[in-house]
Amino acid sequence: MPLVVVIGLVWKSIFPIYLVVAILALLTVFVLKIEEPSEETKPHQASLKSSFQLLFGEKYVLMMVLGIFLYVGAELGMNSWISTHLETEFRLDINTIATLGIGFFLIALAVERLLGTVLHHYISPKTHFLITSVFGFVGVLGTFINSEWVVIGSIILAGLTFGNIFPTIFSLLIEYMPDRSSEFSGLMVMAIFVGVIVPPVMGFIVEISIQLGFVVPALILLYTTFLAVRTRKMTFLENTRKN
Repeated sequence: MPLVVVIGLVWKSIFPIYLVVAILALLTVFVLKIEEPSEETKPHQASLKSSFQLLFGEKYVLMMVLGIFLYVGAELGMNSWISTHLETEFRLDINTIATLGIGFFLIALAVERLLGTVLHHYISPKTHFLITSVFGFVGVLGTFINSEWVVIGSIILAGLTFGNIFPTIFSLLIEYMPDRSSEFSGLMVMAIFVGVIVPPVMGFIVEISIQLGFVVPALILLYTTFLAVRTRKMTFLENTRKN
């Protein structure tokens, strides 16, 4: 989207691009070989009742689903207010240069999501979750510094670290209760949908101060850091009991 604006095309031009990308993605699905799970590995049959029982019956599950809900809000909030922040604080043209702020963030997100699978071969998802949450928090904090280049660098850092928080939380939940993957899938979708309420909340705060609005994603990244520490502690305690 930022690139479309910068090269002089109208914003509606992005929709044909989305269409082409969607078609290419669908075509790749047809060539994938998917093996059906055996009866032993087949996930628990999900229902609305079982999903909510799992959500409110397992404290850790509730906390992690809340993490997804908040993370989605943080990502959308960053997308919504990066350009306004650059325009307000540094007088950058919101139709050109400031819009690139979103581009930096989205490109960094894409890079991290592509590299995330590779990184999991070298570091555990739990460690990756902690690292990305901590540096994501640092990236958001950097947007409070009164330096154009520091803010842009912080936006890129935030994108690089935000990228794998969502899939990592999901994979950790599957690892925690592999037989309930169907319920987790439904709960994740629900959390994504509910997460859209966070940007308007951020918007109310932005009316007071654009920088103050970024306190919202900063607090959310603090929460995901807490989740990452708790997850590692649970693993440590479990390994201690086994030994």
